[in-house]
Amino acid sequence: MGIVISDIGGGNTNSRNVVIQEPNGAGIVVRFDVDHSFNLGEELEVNISNAVVEEFNGLLQVAGGSLANGNVISVGNSITPRVATVQDILNNHSSWESTLVNVQNATLSGGSTYGDFGVMINDPSGSMSMFSGFANFGGTALPSGTGDVTAVVGEFSNPNYTPQLNIRNLTDVNGFSGSGGGGTNTIMSIADVRALYMGSNATVPANRSIAGIVISDKDAENITGRNLIMQQTGGSGIVVRFDANNTTIALGDSIVVDISGGTVSEFNGLRQIDNVPNANATIVSNNNSITPRVATVQDILTNYNAWESTLVRINGATITGSATYAFGTTVSDGTGNIDMFTRSQATFSGNAVPSGSVNITAVVSEFNSPQVVIRNASDVQ
Repeated sequence: MGIVISDIGGGNTNSRNVVIQEPNGAGIVVRFDVDHSFNLGEELEVNISNAVVEEFNGLLQVAGGSLANGNVISVGNSITPRVATVQDILNNHSSWESTLVNVQNATLSGGSTYGDFGVMINDPSGSMSMFSGFANFGGTALPSGTGDVTAVVGEFSNPNYTPQLNIRNLTDVNGFSGSGGGGTNTIMSIADVRALYMGSNATVPANRSIAGIVISDKDAENITGRNLIMQQTGGSGIVVRFDANNTTIALGDSIVVDISGGTVSEFNGLRQIDNVPNANATIVSNNNSITPRVATVQDILTNYNAWESTLVRINGATITGSATYAFGTTVSDGTGNIDMFTRSQATFSGNAVPSGSVNITAVVSEFNSPQVVIRNASDVQ
């Protein structure tokens, strides 16, 4: 049992293979008998009875298992990568194989695109191979400058057993200037973009992009059509307001958005990037998820400015104030009370509010005071 750390949407893992890792533990490749559809962040239980533990070009895997032996236990999980230097990885690649690492102060060289053979990742401690030869993003230009890279530790025999890193999608590469997911742009952290607003509207400098996972659900319509909310894994979130309705970018999409020249502003206290052309958003992969922060109502009230536009989970809560979700509901959990807003246009607005104790996943928001907003009816369980 473990968390899926490979991304089927990125195409940088064989379609029959899935890489799973135990939290703070080991990882391994599981190779099924046919193509699978398991997504990044799913907790997966696999019956490996009669499967074969073997090495393929030096990479340890459990092979030959039936796809029916894999069962999804939960979704929206994540593994915190081990921060390591290139030399650390080279020294420990056998024991760290099929686990997540994060290399900081890194540069990329040896090719013009991610898919070129011979691409190397470098830091002050050394250099090693980074392979993306078959990825969907393989034709994307390598970024220049220095940044950090999250990747899965792998191995390949060519001709000797050689450790290598495999990124899952372009959101694994952050902080670089030049190309590489943001065109010729520098990828800014969402926290740094939010900090541009200091009490009055601020213009985003030229050649800037942000990357993250969409945590709003356009299909359930509990968000105005021109807006989406995106969050970085383990980090900040923000509202992106386009110049026309968003009809293509869905909950769970990993995206890169060119925000050059956009306006960082507040609407009734909610921070947003305004005036963004729809064409500036690029979908990198689908079916991703953000693990919500488990918090009490009082935690949210205390931290809502910092947690705005991020996911939280309130356990053991009650919803009062209305028989249906539309307007006028309050979430309570014994530590406090907070408004929960639902648009009348939401597909579930007329649904009956459940009685008794529930667990609620929601986005922290603001409308002149803190509130929470669920994305769809399945956020209340």
